[in-house]
Amino acid sequence: MNLASHYVPFLKSAPPKAIKTLGLGVVLALVLVGPAAALTVDREQVAQGGYRFEVRCGEPQTHTWTLPAAAQRVEVLEPVPGQAVTDGFGGTRVATVRDVLTRTVADGIAVDVTVVGSDAACDGGGGGAWLTTGVDFRARYHLVSDEPVLVSDDQAGMHARERPSRLTANADAGWRQLRWRSWGGASAAARGAFTARRWIPIGHTDVVQRTFSYPVAVTLSRIRVCGEGRNYYTRIRTRFLSAVPREVRRQAKPLGTASCLRAQAGG
Repeated sequence: MNLASHYVPFLKSAPPKAIKTLGLGVVLALVLVGPAAALTVDREQVAQGGYRFEVRCGEPQTHTWTLPAAAQRVEVLEPVPGQAVTDGFGGTRVATVRDVLTRTVADGIAVDVTVVGSDAACDGGGGGAWLTTGVDFRARYHLVSDEPVLVSDDQAGMHARERPSRLTANADAGWRQLRWRSWGGASAAARGAFTARRWIPIGHTDVVQRTFSYPVAVTLSRIRVCGEGRNYYTRIRTRFLSAVPREVRRQAKPLGTASCLRAQAGG
């Protein structure tokens, strides 16, 4: 189940020698069935940046990138130990990546990249300093969070909410007395009543409007990001538990103007 995501956590900026800022790309968002009242969302993220080292023969130089404290399953894609590092013109090897280490710090997950001056940096006595070309950094990690799942009732002018006791179909009909047996998973189930106003003939010429109530089982499904960018159930299915007039059955669906909720096909 795909959820579009615009979540961009803060990443610590690289110091002045960084040749490009540490950026973040959201690669995918994978939705898993979560606990009874929330959805567990696993977002795979990619952080990237670059840094130019100033190296001397045999001297280690370390630069640190910091990932969010909540980062899980961190995998550094580049650089890798043993990787050659060239000078600023890109033609001469002047250093080697010695190691790439991760550790936990107060404000996140630190990734330490250490390079050591070698090759041309050690020629001719190796006394001078060399400015390297940018060493690219790229790390993949996951952010896992429990997020609420809502259902919209905007056709009634109501705020989106969890486990609503009522939902609106139109001005004359809606779901009432909903008692939710489950919520937050791939679907949510409830029992309640569907009420509708009907015009009932009286005598030969008169009619009167009366409200009728019919027992129903309701299922919400198809979680998507909607509205203000939160997780919503976007499909509703109504199963009547007793015989109902066709005109009432036709009303058991949200209005076409509803932004985040539609009747499930065949429901």
